[in-house]
Amino acid sequence: MVKIIEMDDTVTLNEQFETEVGPVILMNKFNVSPDEVEEFLKVFAETTKVFKQQPGFISAQLHRGIAGSSTFVNYVVWESVAHFRQAFNKPEFRSNMAMLLPNTVMSPHLFKKSSNPRDLCRLVAMMFLSIQSSLDCLSLRQNYSFAQYLGGDTPRLDQTRFRITILFMIVSSIKELR
Repeated sequence: MVKIIEMDDTVTLNEQFETEVGPVILMNKFNVSPDEVEEFLKVFAETTKVFKQQPGFISAQLHRGIAGSSTFVNYVVWESVAHFRQAFNKPEFRSNMAMLLPNTVMSPHLFKKSSNPRDLCRLVAMMFLSIQSSLDCLSLRQNYSFAQYLGGDTPRLDQTRFRITILFMIVSSIKELR
């Protein structure tokens, strides 16, 4: 049977099973003996078939290290910890894990996406500058002040143009971050 080594020294996979959050990403590192890679890939394919039939499964990818490496990383997205826990405890999955070769070392851990605060701050700043420049442009062209736009003391057509311009600037700022 596969040997399991925790990826995190302070939080175990079993402790993560107690957390209710979603969506989650299962990252699983496999160290496989070079002469057992083909067998590992067959067992892995069977395990993935089982996972794909489970409620809450979203997607899976397997990556192999380059330059002849026999280290693999599996990236699986689940709707929630509860969905993954349910699939993990199924007999079909357990039997596939038992088929993994005894020289294989597995290190599973659950993650959730975390936002990059710098990107978020940058997005807010870009949106603010876009809104300010749009207001300045519209105010100069139509002789309206910033307060008039915010207060709605402008003709309806100009308010609609203003809203469309702001929406366009926000979407452009978000696209630029990607």
